[in-house]
Amino acid sequence: MTFVCVLGSARQHFMVQSTNVLMPFRSVRNSSTPLPTTSDEMEEAVRSFKACSSNEVIDGCVACVDGLLLKVKTPASVETGNVKAYFSGHYQTYGINVQAACDAQCRFVFAALAAPGGANDISAFRKTELNTYIQNLPLGKYVIGDNAYVCTENLLTPFSGSEKNDKQKDAYNFYLSQIRIRIEMSFGRLVNKWRIFNQPLQMKLKNVGRIFLCATRLHNFCINERLTRLDTIMDPVDGDSDSYTYLPSDTGVASIPSSTS
Repeated sequence: MTFVCVLGSARQHFMVQSTNVLMPFRSVRNSSTPLPTTSDEMEEAVRSFKACSSNEVIDGCVACVDGLLLKVKTPASVETGNVKAYFSGHYQTYGINVQAACDAQCRFVFAALAAPGGANDISAFRKTELNTYIQNLPLGKYVIGDNAYVCTENLLTPFSGSEKNDKQKDAYNFYLSQIRIRIEMSFGRLVNKWRIFNQPLQMKLKNVGRIFLCATRLHNFCINERLTRLDTIMDPVDGDSDSYTYLPSDTGVASIPSSTS
């Protein structure tokens, strides 16, 4: 079964897999601020992120990716064949794993309700079109994420554990975090501005996608208006808090492939 809801030119796909676990929002693209695809769009994205990096060290980033646990009420058994799949053991609440990417202005360029809340970021991420997009990025272009994702040439993640003790790797982590914080700011602003996301959404699963899509589009609209009126990408507006009250999705450190594999 596939449910399609059209708001503007953006679409939400609700898919029931063979396991009968409802996977809402398999792929959602916000047409007002899409992922950069042409060479000109990518270069513009690179310049924007480069301006956010000290001494312009980060040169090649086109987006930042992270996960969010979108809290929902306990799903009804008629909505999904596996209610337990939506329970996040880490946060002790039901939810949906959202995978999203943003640009340097903290606008969402991609969002997908990718998996039930019990899934970790890497398994949810692999179900999205964003995974394919990143794999097909040209050499020298990349997306930045946290260490819940697998580090590749096109998806940069920080070093963890004892590796952080190396001065060069610690410096790498510092510059990476300067850029990666943009997606955390995006989620933080979204949740603080649209505070219905501070509590479990009291609605049927099939309606969660509509609400989330509307919020991301309004989020982008507000930023576009601010950029137009203030002609700046950095200054916050009154009431636009960056405190991070959102719940990151359940994460587990993804293994980095061995160079010999």
